[in-house]
Amino acid sequence: MKSIKSKIVTGAVAVGLLSGVGAAFANTDAGEQLQTWYNKQFNGSQFAIAQDSAAYSAEKSEAFQTEYNGIKAKVTTDINEKRNSATTASTGAINTTKDNYITKVNNKKTEISNAMAAQFDGIFNLANLAINAAGVTTREIAYFELKNQARNDGKAALLQVENDINAAQAAAKSDLEAAIKNAKDELTLQLNGETQATKQEIKDAIDTKINELRTLITARANALVQEQQNAIQNKANDLEAKAKQELENIVSGIKN
Repeated sequence: MKSIKSKIVTGAVAVGLLSGVGAAFANTDAGEQLQTWYNKQFNGSQFAIAQDSAAYSAEKSEAFQTEYNGIKAKVTTDINEKRNSATTASTGAINTTKDNYITKVNNKKTEISNAMAAQFDGIFNLANLAINAAGVTTREIAYFELKNQARNDGKAALLQVENDINAAQAAAKSDLEAAIKNAKDELTLQLNGETQATKQEIKDAIDTKINELRTLITARANALVQEQQNAIQNKANDLEAKAKQELENIVSGIKN
């Protein structure tokens, strides 16, 4: 094909250069001889110019064909590079967003889990302080009452004092133990109720947060997928249109 193109170009140049011929100088014999000589010289020069021009034109046509092939190859390379870079960037962005969401969920779960033990320790410590305070108060009240009673009954007989004190001490011990037991029972019941309620509240909060994150993450993932699908479809449509136009251009150029 390249050889045929070169021959066509060479022939076209040669025909163009050789198409003109000079007129005779005069009708005399000497003039005709001079004209004949000049025509031979002129035709020789014209043929040499035609050959040189045709060869140069073929050489340039060959070089331009190589350059044009390089331009076409660069177009394909540039398009493919953009396609690959755009796909890589979008995929990386999607994965980064997903990883960020997962990290936030895991961090929040760890934060809640780590704080849970401290919360219940605080509840126990408060309850224990209340129990100890009640015990101290009960003991001090008992001691105060016993001291007053002993002082008031001190004037009575030693035996009566001893009996009364022993009886009061026994009653005080029983009352104190009963009070402590009642306090423990009431606090235990309250603690169990608060524990169960707190457990349920935490579970409900976790479930709510997970449902919320599930909805947000799913919606975001769907939106990102749709966006990429649209971009891919648009690119495919654009490339299809360009390809069809290239094919149409080739078909249109058959007659040339």
